Amino acid sequence: MVTKSKVNNKVCCSLNFAPHYREEIFLRMEKDLDYDFFFGDKTYGAINKIDYSKFDKKVVELVFTNIFKQLYILKGQTKLS
Repeated sequence: MVTKSKVNNKVCCSLNFAPHYREEIFLRMEKDLDYDFFFGDKTYGAINKIDYSKFDKKVVELVFTNIFKQLYILKGQTKLS
């Protein structure tokens, strides 16, 4: 007999960037699991980002902020926990 657990299986996925070539993976994660996505707003190079309008839930875009030389943070990421 299988019973449904009362454990919260919600997942927070926070990445520095959401590249377009991983779109199907992220959309599948959202569909099959209870994911919330938080992505950085830019990357170096010419990689296109995912079209966030394809997601059912709102995707939060965090802003890269330089704090020292080549050390960056995603502003707002520490508040997610």
